Amino acid sequence: MIKELKNIKNFYRTLGSNTRLMIRITLISVICLTLTAIYAYTATDNPSHYELLRISDDLLEVTKSVAVVGLVGTLGFSYFEKETEK
Repeated sequence: MIKELKNIKNFYRTLGSNTRLMIRITLISVICLTLTAIYAYTATDNPSHYELLRISDDLLEVTKSVAVVGLVGTLGFSYFEKETEK
C-alpha cells in the first residue's frame, strides 16, 4: 500500500503545473461539496432542516458533475502539456 502511494506521489510530481492545479481545484471542490451535502442531509437540529434535505440531493449531483468536468479538464491539460513538450 505504501509503495502504491509513493508511485502516485511520484506520478503527480511528473505532471505539469496546470494539470496539478486542475487536480487540486477539483479535489477541493468535490470534498467541500460532499461535506456540505452530508451536513445538509444530517442537520436535524437546524430550523431549516427540510430545505436542507431538499438541496442535499442537488448538491450530490453537482458534486458528480464537478468531478467529471475536473477529470476531463485534467486529461485535457495533461494532453496539451505533453504536446507542447514535443
